[in-house]
Amino acid sequence: MSNLWKRWGVLALAAMLMLSLAACGGGVNEKDVATYIQGRMEAYYLGQANEEYMKLMEYSEEAIQEQYNMNVQAEAERMLGFMDVKTDNKNVMDGVRAEAESLVKDIYAKCKFTVGDTNKLKNGSFTTEVTVEPIELMYLITNEDIDEIFSEILEEANCVTQEDYNNLTDAEYEDLEIQYGLAVLDRIRGHLANASYGTPQPMQVQMKLDEEDNSYAIVDDSWMSMDDKIIDYYGDYRS
Repeated sequence: MSNLWKRWGVLALAAMLMLSLAACGGGVNEKDVATYIQGRMEAYYLGQANEEYMKLMEYSEEAIQEQYNMNVQAEAERMLGFMDVKTDNKNVMDGVRAEAESLVKDIYAKCKFTVGDTNKLKNGSFTTEVTVEPIELMYLITNEDIDEIFSEILEEANCVTQEDYNNLTDAEYEDLEIQYGLAVLDRIRGHLANASYGTPQPMQVQMKLDEEDNSYAIVDDSWMSMDDKIIDYYGDYRS
């Protein structure tokens, strides 16, 4: 799976999760921003309802759960795309989505992050230090694993030659894709107990004032950079 696809996935994720913090007549301060960043991360990755965040944003617990589910759905599609499952096929996605989302929730339950100091810049923007410990799991699934799983799926379907494969009906092909996706997800789940953490990654998450609607919003690039490190798909941060 190419880095370009991953970049598109992160962009889509950031767009889906775009939220603003009302400027309240210029009354936003460092504590508000720190509360927002902490609460947003707890909501999106842990499904936790931070009371200060909920009060600040006037959110209900249902709204927190909606944010969490939206993030899980986006990550599940990203993970399936990483495994070369045909995410553009509705029937295939319907067959693997529930298991993919269940796995993402279990992976997210292991995520570690720390929200540090928030500072206000001269231009009115805020920066908050966030340190993420990347989850090291995906590297445990090797190319050999993928080849083995695919070969087993083909053998079970009595699809042993290129001609057999070429003669598959659309429904048969979709079923193979579903079985492949479920098998790889199961293999990843089998390694979950052995997941570790990469080198801690400190970064700055920025919030910038949008003067048109008098609100602060997270700068997309800084959130995407952080989000990209929660699950280390490519082993970039292994210790």
